[in-house]
Amino acid sequence: MMMMMTDLPTRIVSHIATESFLKVGFLKTFLSPPWYFIKKIHEITNLKYVESLTGDGFHWGIGFEKIKLLNLDKLLKLLPIEITKDPRFAEKLYVSSIINELYRKYNILSYAGFNSEIKLFISPPIIISEQEIDHAVESIIKTLEKKPLVLMTSFVQNYLLRFLNKN
Repeated sequence: MMMMMTDLPTRIVSHIATESFLKVGFLKTFLSPPWYFIKKIHEITNLKYVESLTGDGFHWGIGFEKIKLLNLDKLLKLLPIEITKDPRFAEKLYVSSIINELYRKYNILSYAGFNSEIKLFISPPIIISEQEIDHAVESIIKTLEKKPLVLMTSFVQNYLLRFLNKN
């Protein structure tokens, strides 16, 4: 079969690109971080408030135990704010506090899922070094080792300060 001339440049570019990726270890660099991240993220499963860890690759959800703070239910009933009437308010506040701490202290973006389960979601970039993975997991561990009340108090204080400074 005769090769058409228009196919030749495409084949040459494909061959050069393939050779370049193989020479610089592109595939090793690209494929290594997901496995390293999977290994590292499992370090959080033994933390006190972590109940579950679900996910694969670069998308993980962290579920937490129900927050049991002494007299929190009584305190929330006293607040005249509709949002505090939500039976899952404390868990939502806790996850939001974790998100705030990770971003404010460590520049780590994460997000929450408030479906049937309340989870913190971690999705690092696909192109990431092992050192960056270490930083992310260590930062998550440091944050999750803090008591929920400490995180929630800090979050509310930061929010109120930002709110009052705008007015």
